[in-house]
Amino acid sequence: MKIKIRDALILINTMLIVVTAAIIITINSTGTRASVYSISNNLVMEILNSVVNKLQVYFHPAEKAVRDIGFHYWNREAGNFEENKDVAVDYFLETLKANEQFVMVYFADTEGNLVMGRRMPDGSLSKRYITRSPDAVTTRYVHENKEYFPAYPNIVESLEKGYDPRTRTWYKKAVEKKTLVWTDVYIFATDKMPGFSCALPVYRDDGSLMGVACVDIGIRDLSIFLGKINLTQNSDLFLFDANESILARPLKADDSINVLFDVRPNDFGAEYSLKKVSADADPVVAAAYSIYSSMQDSSSIFTFSRGGKKYFAKISSIELEKGMTLRIGMVVPDDDIMGIVYRNNKIVLAISLFVILLAVIISIIVSATISRPMNALSHEMNEIRTLEIADGTNIDSNIVEIAGMVESFQGMKKGLTNFKKYVPSDLVNILIRNNQDASIGGIKKEVTMFFSDIENFTGISEKLEPEELLRRLYDYFTVMSDAIHENSGTLDKYIGDSIMAFWGAPLDLENHAYLACRSALICRELGANLSSAWAREGKDKFRTRMGIHTGEVVVGNMGSDDRINYTVLGDNVNLASRLEGINKFYGTEITVSETTHALVADQFEFRMLDKIAVKGKTQPVTIYELLSEKDRFDRNMLKLYRYYEAGLSHYFAGEWGKAIQYMELVLKYVRDTAALVIKARAEDFIANPPDHWNGVHSYKEK
Repeated sequence: MKIKIRDALILINTMLIVVTAAIIITINSTGTRASVYSISNNLVMEILNSVVNKLQVYFHPAEKAVRDIGFHYWNREAGNFEENKDVAVDYFLETLKANEQFVMVYFADTEGNLVMGRRMPDGSLSKRYITRSPDAVTTRYVHENKEYFPAYPNIVESLEKGYDPRTRTWYKKAVEKKTLVWTDVYIFATDKMPGFSCALPVYRDDGSLMGVACVDIGIRDLSIFLGKINLTQNSDLFLFDANESILARPLKADDSINVLFDVRPNDFGAEYSLKKVSADADPVVAAAYSIYSSMQDSSSIFTFSRGGKKYFAKISSIELEKGMTLRIGMVVPDDDIMGIVYRNNKIVLAISLFVILLAVIISIIVSATISRPMNALSHEMNEIRTLEIADGTNIDSNIVEIAGMVESFQGMKKGLTNFKKYVPSDLVNILIRNNQDASIGGIKKEVTMFFSDIENFTGISEKLEPEELLRRLYDYFTVMSDAIHENSGTLDKYIGDSIMAFWGAPLDLENHAYLACRSALICRELGANLSSAWAREGKDKFRTRMGIHTGEVVVGNMGSDDRINYTVLGDNVNLASRLEGINKFYGTEITVSETTHALVADQFEFRMLDKIAVKGKTQPVTIYELLSEKDRFDRNMLKLYRYYEAGLSHYFAGEWGKAIQYMELVLKYVRDTAALVIKARAEDFIANPPDHWNGVHSYKEK
């Protein structure tokens, strides 16, 4: 049974309006508590996840800062901090200016000497130098605000009384663990305020300890940071550690620190002790923690009542580097969310009744407005189906969507009219009626080929439902394909989770190698952004491996009488595909051949990886890792990679011991799979020297 569009629109709209109104009224009469609680759960989860992300951003600069300081002390070419203490302290002050949460930045050597940059209570910066001689300890200050000299003067003390950084928790823990560490909360020796430190031991090239770099973050500053985060009106945040001690709660700049600590006067000024999250001093927080401690699934939001009021609560963990775990909790009163809902329900009921009546009237008018131009548009489409293009009638509509359809249709008619000037419409009609295909053929041409693959895709897909897998592949292929198309690439095909593309055909591109490499970098960036978004949702990341090679192939229409594909064929295609798979052996993401590297070496940053012979090939090829566009890669990492290449040259020369030394230097600062691979080979060759050595490693698998 067929029905006119006008009648269908009136009928459907009327039914939808009536049904919608009935649902709204029913929901309003029976209450929306369940739905609102679901929204509240999402709100709490969203706010807390946002707070966790902000805290990660708050703590991360401290870890980066101590690594940067350690690098400058180790690398004499980067300022020679060990010899020039003034340069080091100036660097510390710049670090304080760039990171408002830092209280102090300093470095202590193995002799007990210390240099420090410190943020004073009024926001000004001061320098502190501690020098230990055989019979005394000298402390010297340089204050931006001269008024601090009486409180922090230059003094000379005995060795027993003078400050010795080697006895402090941050120094001893960093030296003991031999890696980056976070301390528990303790009282800073300089300003007697509580906080915690991020410390990193620094070693010389010979393995001897140079000293410890450290950054201090104050508890009060952390609480003020929490106080700047937007929450609901009466909600509460609290940060605590594994000892159940509350470390921070939202504070304003003029709030007393007594909110955070139990403060008791003593002979030295004051003694601070952390409050416990389980203490009765805050019964709501204590009740939330008590329920959280008894839960088997502590990752979910829970509700509880206290003092006749209902609350939502959620406690999440924050994992910092090297084992420091904090927990952030949030408690939201039910009234913060439900109050607005109760008021809105009454408004919605009144508005719904009015809208029902108004919408029925409007639907009758709109249906007539829609059906008239669509009937005319349908008539012209029937005529254009056989390319019988006439001027037609003028179709006018005030509805944006229909006007857009008409405009698009007129544009299509104009395009087909121009198309008829190049290809006879009779021939097009014959092809359509007889389902004829284009002819098969190809030419030899130099192009740049690109292959990509998702690491451990089989393992990821086994954990996903087919529908979820398809949705994620759709999002992934969309960003990858857009990057390829926007750089003039020809997307050949999707092979499961893999992508095959090439540059240089059908468009003649002189810079096809450059465009391929640029597309790979964009694919890496967009893929990482997409994976990060998935990771925040608790989903597995997609890590893409890519291979790029430039060479001569046959390009054109390939296939059979039933189906053709515009693609490339040849031995160089196989090599490009093998380069994609080679990534898994070196822990890299983008591997390019020496042919491609030679064309774009001055436009991108590369690292030479190895000389290899892929499976099924005897001719060796030098491979490179594509890092970034020129002068856009981290200089410190680039320097480490140059050490890798220096070690690689010794490896090619058969100097296994020197190769191992360079790889160990790289591995001291980064975990680099490629360095591990070369180091392992060199160690094996020392034990089992090869009969004939040409520097080429042959792979027997893809």
